[in-house]
Amino acid sequence: MLPLSTQAFLASVFFIYALFPLIPSLSYNFHNGQRITQIFLLTLLSIYLLRKNTLYLPRKEITYSVAILLFISFISSSISNFPLSSLLNTLHYGLLAFITLLFINSDRDIKLLFIVIFIMHTCLIVICTLNIIFIIFDNGFFHAHNIIMKFDNVRHFNHLQILILPLSFYILKRTKLKTLVGATIVLNLLILTMSSSLAALVCYSLILIMYVTFKMYEYLKSALSLTIISLFLFLILIAIEPESANPPAFLSDSGRIEMWLNSIPDFENILFGIGSGNYQIRLNSVVLSHPHNFVIQIFVEQGLISLITCFYFLFIITFVFLKNRHKKTTNQEKVAFITFVTAVIYSLFSGLIVMPITQIIFVLIFSQLIECNETTKFNRKLKIIVATITSIYFTLSMISFYKLEPNTPKMAGPSFWSAGEKT
Repeated sequence: MLPLSTQAFLASVFFIYALFPLIPSLSYNFHNGQRITQIFLLTLLSIYLLRKNTLYLPRKEITYSVAILLFISFISSSISNFPLSSLLNTLHYGLLAFITLLFINSDRDIKLLFIVIFIMHTCLIVICTLNIIFIIFDNGFFHAHNIIMKFDNVRHFNHLQILILPLSFYILKRTKLKTLVGATIVLNLLILTMSSSLAALVCYSLILIMYVTFKMYEYLKSALSLTIISLFLFLILIAIEPESANPPAFLSDSGRIEMWLNSIPDFENILFGIGSGNYQIRLNSVVLSHPHNFVIQIFVEQGLISLITCFYFLFIITFVFLKNRHKKTTNQEKVAFITFVTAVIYSLFSGLIVMPITQIIFVLIFSQLIECNETTKFNRKLKIIVATITSIYFTLSMISFYKLEPNTPKMAGPSFWSAGEKT
């Protein structure tokens, strides 16, 4: 087997640290530990990027869309009430865009990284299953927060569970270890059901519908069979749980509808927004730092122009994939597209776009779906721009991390850091 490429090795280290359940966090909580590792990952990948002499050139529509989004984000950050923290968010998304170029046309790297993610996720699932067994022996309640590991919030774990499922079924069809992989999927679905997430249920149903749409009937058959097994196990756990436990709240909106209705931006901010990462809203005694909806977040933080551009960007990716379906589309490309659609829909109900792990998964997915057949010269001027962005980004990140105070009041829900602080 050929050695891992540099970018694949660095990304593998990130996923191993972020997901392996027995590695301690670098911070006082898991989100900030994942973020600080992501910052080092992006910085090191940017340094490696600077060694390149050529870059893959995406379709012009993609290039212009991303350029407009970043340009508007810089404008909104500069005129916001918290320009430095907002600039940090903008630089962060800019580096994510540059790093995507490193993985374009790197099918082997993507396959290896998918395997790493699946293995680390399996380790997480095993530990979570052990927690379930301990709860059974203690005659306790199956609260999801008592089961999950490596995440501060069960919803952050649900993000990963849903994004891993299309990959898991793909691996199930390509491995001889079908029993082991199938058991992992069953346990994943079991824990997902125990978390009582309506958004996750909707997204999993969407995955099954897309299996039908793309005529992936073997995947659908396996998914339905394993789902039945997981539901059977779930009913057993419910039957042995003490009667005083709270019933699963699948139909709860967790205050999202009220938050969305109160998130309409002022007219003066409708074009450029209030600055990337600056969203906040008070619901009763809780201050939330993101709206759990990427459309509202982009509209509020970066304005109407960015929102329209983002829709166009997503449309181009979808249009190109569906247009090329008459050609021979591999199952790996279908899995990437199914994961992409699932992530977009899930982002309408939850904050996938602000989480460190899901952001890197987005990079891998986009690199699979962005059509790039040409290369462009990576000249000195472009390298100076990337080097400048990386230097400012790393400096601001370290300063802001150093200033985080673990004992001060925090916003509920992370933005860049889990604290949601902007000073």
